[in-house]
Amino acid sequence: MDAFRAKMDERLQQRFNAKLLTLWPFGAQVLFCNGDINSVDDLKGKKVRVFTPSMSRLVEGLGATPVTLQFSEVYLALQRGVADCGVTAPSAGNSGKWPEVTKVLLPLPLSYSVQGHFMNLDRWKALSPEQQAKLEAEFKKMDDRMWNLANDYNKDAIQCSTGQGECKHHTAYSMREVPIDGQNRQRVVELTNQAVLPAWGASCSRGYKECKSVWNETVGQATGFSIQ
Repeated sequence: MDAFRAKMDERLQQRFNAKLLTLWPFGAQVLFCNGDINSVDDLKGKKVRVFTPSMSRLVEGLGATPVTLQFSEVYLALQRGVADCGVTAPSAGNSGKWPEVTKVLLPLPLSYSVQGHFMNLDRWKALSPEQQAKLEAEFKKMDDRMWNLANDYNKDAIQCSTGQGECKHHTAYSMREVPIDGQNRQRVVELTNQAVLPAWGASCSRGYKECKSVWNETVGQATGFSIQ
């Protein structure tokens, strides 16, 4: 996000007349599953609840069948076997009582979501340089706090769902957590580059012709996820 922040701010100003003030994560989207799951390769043949086209392509690349469901429908789908796995943030899954109807937590992020705070650009420009600097400094503090809160809250959700460590803010369950090694992570990286980013890049470029170059110059250089 640090790599992409300046370009995102520039684009928001152009398209929405908005000034970017914070960007912080909603939570890594991980897998709550039933069945004998010990790695991402064990998802082959499973029905996995997803909610974005990019996530569908990633799940298909793993040999699973994506099933699009609203969050409110997932509990019953997991309970009745309509879906074998569901993807959501650790906190959302715990709050939605998914551990009641699943046995295995695969804490490998298949997606991330970000949120932000924005300000009308005309109002921003009406402020003095001193006022702008003060606001930016305070929102930077808030940004840092929100990142720390998200990390701590999702860590707590995983600990609570799996019955490991201290559980402060969520309901305690006893799911089995699957250890995620480098091979599992590399598999997702490869599929992201092969199956997800090309289609996403084509879609993004239809509305913003500089999309690929901006992505590769910022996120691509920082992470290795480049659009060809």
